[in-house]
Amino acid sequence: MRELAVQAISDSNTSADRTALNNEYKQLSAEVQRVAENTQWNGTNILDGGRTSTTFQIGANASQTIAVNFGDLGSNDASGSVTATTSATDAAHTSVITFTGTVASGDVISYKVDDTNFGAITLTADDAAAIAAGTTSEALTISTAAKGTTGNATAVTAAITAAGKITITSTEGNGKAQTITDVTVSRGTHAPVGGSDIKSSASAATALGVLDTAIEGINSTRASLGASMSRLEFASDNLQNVAQNSSAARSRVLDADYASETTELARTQIIQQAATAMLAQANQSQQQVLALLKS
Repeated sequence: MRELAVQAISDSNTSADRTALNNEYKQLSAEVQRVAENTQWNGTNILDGGRTSTTFQIGANASQTIAVNFGDLGSNDASGSVTATTSATDAAHTSVITFTGTVASGDVISYKVDDTNFGAITLTADDAAAIAAGTTSEALTISTAAKGTTGNATAVTAAITAAGKITITSTEGNGKAQTITDVTVSRGTHAPVGGSDIKSSASAATALGVLDTAIEGINSTRASLGASMSRLEFASDNLQNVAQNSSAARSRVLDADYASETTELARTQIIQQAATAMLAQANQSQQQVLALLKS
């Protein structure tokens, strides 16, 4: 994706070239999302943010555990689309974005203005709850402001207008209408990437920065997982040593010392044989005395 963004920045590309590059870019972005949603271990998704704290039992007692954070590549169960627009000459232009599914804290709602500039809203926990409930008093903060290229747009604002709906508002002069498209809802490390495209040199440059940040996040997560793997391997080796030592100690207590027991068996057999010989000799002496008396 980064290579495509670098390629798309160059003005040697035609509009058709950038459209083709963007199609591949979006497909790769969708594949990253699919990997995040479908990667499983033991039947449980591990990269969608649901396993940011996974506990492994490494000892016999309740407190002997290790927690592992598998990271959050993002798995959004919500989507958005523009369902209504209003415009008037030299007046406010509004676009209503309706969500399907449930937005959550940390979700990034991205959209494109006049097919050129990206805008984004990063939701807080209060924002997500307010959108779900339709609390119109909750103020939304646009984290990345974007104005249209037509007219003379002023500041763009966002507000909750109903349950599952927000409205983007801007004022443009010269009777120009603001067009909002490409609404996406992204989550986790993938959130900024999901809202980017490379349809123009400017958007490709923006996407390049977004990708660099995402790559740094992935590298950090990989380093953390590698450290956790090393720690678990050490814990496993230590447990094997404990098991071997415990088995050896148990063997000393319960199992026979073969050399000692063999020596004891030989000694006991010698004593038994000597006793048998003495008894036989005593019986023989008694028979001799009896024979003398009879004669």
